[in-house]
Amino acid sequence: MSRLIPASALFRFRVRCRPIDVSWEKVVSVELSEVHRLPFFGELQGATAFADVRMAWTEEALIWQVEVAGKQQEYWSRSTHPDASDGLQVFLDTRDVKQVQRGTQFCHRLVFPLPPPRQRVRKGISGSREIEPIQLDLEGARGQPARIAPSDMLGIASLRPDGYRLTAAVRATALTGLDQTAGARLGFFYIVRDREFGAQYWSLSDEYTRLADAPSLWGTVDLVPESGERAHPRR
Repeated sequence: MSRLIPASALFRFRVRCRPIDVSWEKVVSVELSEVHRLPFFGELQGATAFADVRMAWTEEALIWQVEVAGKQQEYWSRSTHPDASDGLQVFLDTRDVKQVQRGTQFCHRLVFPLPPPRQRVRKGISGSREIEPIQLDLEGARGQPARIAPSDMLGIASLRPDGYRLTAAVRATALTGLDQTAGARLGFFYIVRDREFGAQYWSLSDEYTRLADAPSLWGTVDLVPESGERAHPRR
């Protein structure tokens, strides 16, 4: 029997997001370090993380990096169903308002699906492919943010026979209401979908609530000023 109230529902999660020194033109070619790894709060309700998720910020962008390993099946992705495809979904509230149950014009849903497979990645062969990010509306929202131009969202997937690394970014000026300075904070939630492993939710899962559409239940990310990190180009 499942619990009526999951353990992760008893907490408000707040984490630090550290900056990195990289230009917009090279933003998806970086490798985020250990200091950028996000903790996985789904463990509080017994979930196991299959994806390593990291986040960083610059004066120009927000950046995410997801790595999945140990796959035995080909990933699943369809251009007609981006929200159901394997990949990363990011939810942002640039005002981090916890008193509202429905989305506002400051709440964004960004989907970074893996590219539809052209052919199976053979053993010992890897490759990188651009992905096509998409902005979707939050269900039941009272308002919607401005539409983001395709050129203001970037993504690349490095595909391997046993997994992948997905790097995604959105230009800061494209996000309605974002204060892209050190000390700013934003509401945040993510979902990593994988047809083989299931779905990895940052905290609560949709088993309990439509968390993805309820900004009051998202966590908080603080854009901290300290750095000491420079971009590490991928080899």
